[in-house]
Amino acid sequence: MGLLEEIAAKGWNEKRAEEFERRYRKAIRWRIVVQMERLGLLQMKLSPERVGILSDKRLELFQNTESDINIKLLNGLIPCYLERKKQGRVKVEFLAYVSGTIRKVLVENARRLGLLGEETPYELLQGICQAKRERKAKIAWAKYCLEAQVRWELLDRCPSSRFQEVYKVVHHVSDYFFEVFVPGKCELLKRVKRRPVVGMVEALLAEELDSALGYIGKVTPYARMEEVKAPEELEDEEAFLDFLSQEVGRME
Repeated sequence: MGLLEEIAAKGWNEKRAEEFERRYRKAIRWRIVVQMERLGLLQMKLSPERVGILSDKRLELFQNTESDINIKLLNGLIPCYLERKKQGRVKVEFLAYVSGTIRKVLVENARRLGLLGEETPYELLQGICQAKRERKAKIAWAKYCLEAQVRWELLDRCPSSRFQEVYKVVHHVSDYFFEVFVPGKCELLKRVKRRPVVGMVEALLAEELDSALGYIGKVTPYARMEEVKAPEELEDEEAFLDFLSQEVGRME
């Protein structure tokens, strides 16, 4: 029985908590820093060990997010992950799964601290439709805020006969949703304003799923793309982590 399975089955104790800290704490802290970088909230490459140099609000954001992730871990995040993986609804490794949770918590906390705006899902998608020269940045920001929800709705609402097909390439379908489908369906977006993500996802599944399955995305989900110094091709989470770690190493 692995550590995660043991925690899910027997709960936390001092020994299991210490082992979890040894295996995962540094990686979780790095992922918080990476997501802050992607939000455009950091003006420099920064190791988690040096967050004390941040401004008060950004330091508070880091600390609040780490604390909230700890609470989620204590309140059943690990059993939830293992159960979804057993059901075949999650196939990513644990740290990749945690990264999605970090992204959601970080956005919520940044908004609470006034570091980000309070756009609704409709406003985020409407921003894509209304943008002209800034469309790429609007797509990147909408992806950052809504990508996890869109992927969930795609899997939850796709026909059962096509679930496995969609699951294998859900990232491609999600990219198509933001980059192609939403910009081309602005009138539909107005009609589904009360439930914009659900309405648009249902329309994509009904009308353009085959086109979406093979789509290769071109826009990485960053907030203010001009402030993110990583090369655009580093779209993979681990590649981005490696890049950021190397940059910090050169600075220290």
